[in-house]
Amino acid sequence: ALIKLPKSVRRVNEACIGCLKCIKQLGCPAMSVGKDGKVLINESICTDCSLCVTVCPVGAIKRVDRNV
Repeated sequence: ALIKLPKSVRRVNEACIGCLKCIKQLGCPAMSVGKDGKVLINESICTDCSLCVTVCPVGAIKRVDRNV
């Protein structure tokens, strides 16, 4: 069976301050901490739910088209 991927994903931009509020509050399996202490989002398992966008205090998580 084929899995239909969401048309968009979330990406963390340079505004991320490494507070990890998104990870602590959501526990999303698509999110992890990079070597620089900032959040990374695994696009292959992001479900496009947008919860991370709502909890980020600095607006560092944005919706982008998957093909970008």
